[in-house]
Amino acid sequence: MTSTANGMALFNTDPALQVQSSRRYLVWAILGFGFYLACVIGGSMLQSALKLGLTMGWGQQILSALAVLVLAMFLKNWKSILAWRRPEPSWVRWSILSGLAIAVVGLVVGLAIGDQPQRHGIEYFVYEATMPGLAEELGFRGLLFGCLLAAFGSRPRSPFIICLAALLQAVPFAALHGLEASGFRLLGLFCYTAFAGVVLAMVRLKTGSILPAIVGHNIANVAGGLIDMILLF
Repeated sequence: MTSTANGMALFNTDPALQVQSSRRYLVWAILGFGFYLACVIGGSMLQSALKLGLTMGWGQQILSALAVLVLAMFLKNWKSILAWRRPEPSWVRWSILSGLAIAVVGLVVGLAIGDQPQRHGIEYFVYEATMPGLAEELGFRGLLFGCLLAAFGSRPRSPFIICLAALLQAVPFAALHGLEASGFRLLGLFCYTAFAGVVLAMVRLKTGSILPAIVGHNIANVAGGLIDMILLF
C-alpha cells in the first residue's frame, strides 16, 4: 500500500470526501464564511440592543449557528458537508484528547505572551461549555471545511490536499480571534488558534462527524477557564 493510500485510509470516514467533487463548493465556502461573519456581527449588535445584561457573546453564537444550519440546508448534500451524523464509537476519546491538548497549548502560549489568568463566573462556564464549540465548529469545521473538502479533497484524494484544506479553514478562524491584539501577542494568538483549528479539523476527519469537534472545542474552553482559576490560587 502506498503512503497516499495510507493517508487516505486515515481520513476516509469523512462524508464530505464522498461527495462528488465540484468547484461550486468553493463558492459556497466563500459565501458561507461571509454569511457566518455577518451573523456574528449582527448577533453581537442584537444582544447589545436588547440590553440583556449578559457579558458573554450569546447573541453572535446563537445567530451564527442557526444561520449556518439554514444556509447549509440549501445544499443537496448538506449533512455530508457538515459531517452531520453519528460519529464512530471512539469519538469521546478524540474529543477529550483534542480538548486537553488545545488547553495545554493555550496555557503555554498564554504564559509566553504575558496573558494573566482571569477569574470566571457561572455565566462564563455555561457559555464556554455550550456556545463557542457549537457555532464555531458548524461555521468553520462544518460548512467551510466541508465545502473545501468537497471542492478539492475528493477529486485528487490526496492527503496533502486534505491537510491544505484543514490549514485554509484555520486561517480565518485564527484571524477572527486576534482582532483586538497586536504585535507579539497577535502572533501568539494567531498561531495558537490556527493550531486549535487544525486539530479540530483532524478530529472531524478521524471520526467522520462534526460532533466530536464541537465537544472537543468546548472541553478546551472549559479546561482553559479552570486552568485560569487554578493559577489564581
